[in-house]
Amino acid sequence: MSGGSGGSSGSITGTSSGCVYNGQIYKQGQTWKDNCKYKCECVDGNLGKYQCRQLCLNWNLPSSCYIDPAPPGKCCPTPACPPTITLQYPPGYVAE
Repeated sequence: MSGGSGGSSGSITGTSSGCVYNGQIYKQGQTWKDNCKYKCECVDGNLGKYQCRQLCLNWNLPSSCYIDPAPPGKCCPTPACPPTITLQYPPGYVAE
């Protein structure tokens, strides 16, 4: 008689998975910032695949607007316009 359950335990030993970026290991689904230039995510920890996108938007502003420096604790400069101008932010935009 066999005492085995016939199924797998779901644990993997002897291997590591994750994304290596600048000598740091990130788990699948984990996000990180590379200074104030890029925001990255580990999209496939088994393959070590990650994706990075530019952290800050490049604004194409009307001449009556200007760019304020990034506020304390943030990376990205913010646009400032007179009250008569409404800026369209991309869907899901979050000030970084």
